[in-house]
Amino acid sequence: MSTDDNGIFTWKKPEPDPEDPPSQGKWTEHKTIYEIYAHTLKGVSAQEVVTHCAEIKGQVKQAVSNDNHLGPSCFQVFPRTLTTSLSSVWTRAVADLGPNAPQTVENFDEAIKNFVGAHTGTQDRHALVQQLIHPTKPRDLGVQAFYYRLLELNDAISLIPGAAHDAPLNDEQLKQASYDGMPAIWKERFVNSGSRLTEMARAEVIRYFRDQEHLVSNGIVIGESLGICFTVNQTLVN
Repeated sequence: MSTDDNGIFTWKKPEPDPEDPPSQGKWTEHKTIYEIYAHTLKGVSAQEVVTHCAEIKGQVKQAVSNDNHLGPSCFQVFPRTLTTSLSSVWTRAVADLGPNAPQTVENFDEAIKNFVGAHTGTQDRHALVQQLIHPTKPRDLGVQAFYYRLLELNDAISLIPGAAHDAPLNDEQLKQASYDGMPAIWKERFVNSGSRLTEMARAEVIRYFRDQEHLVSNGIVIGESLGICFTVNQTLVN
C-alpha cells in the first residue's frame, strides 16, 4: 500500500498486471452465447477478493442482455474465474444457500457475501467505513477518479460481513466525504468563496473541486486575501 493511502483498500484502483492478461470466457444460456474477458482471482486480501467479485458481476451484468439469463450466468461464470483452492471456498459459499437454491441474482449476491465473508471479517468492514468517513485524496489521483473510487468502495461495504451500524454512507455522508478528502487549501478556498456544503448537491461539490484541480494543473493560484490570480510553479501549490 502506498503512503498516499490510509486504509485496507487503496484509493488508487490497482492496475492489472500486464503480464497476466484477462482470459476470454464464453458461456451459453438458453442458446444465447455470451462472453467476457476476466482475470483469475489468485490473491486473498480483502481488496483483491471484493474487487474481483464486484468486477465479475459488473461484467456479466453488462454482457447479458436478457434479465432471465443473469442469475444463471453469474453462477456459471464466477467459479471459472477462481483458482482451484478458491473454487472450493465458492462451492461452500453456494452450499450455504441451502439445497436446490434457485440460481437467481439475489441468491448469487448472497453467495458472494458468503464467499467474501470467508476472507474478511467485521473489522474489515469497520475499517473500510472509517476509511470513507475520513478520506484523504492522494496528490496524484484526480478529483473525478477519487470520487468514483469513493462510490465504488462505498458499494463494497455491503459485500463485507459486519455490524449494521457500519453501513454504507448515505448521500449526505458521501457529499461530506467528497469534501473532506480534498486538499486543505482547496477547502479553505471553498469556505472563503462563501459556498455552503449544506446548500450544494454532491455533483456541485465535485465540480467545484474539479475547477480547483484545473487551476492547479494550469499553474494558477488564487490570492485569497487580495482577490487576485497569479501563475506559479504548480509543484508548489497542490
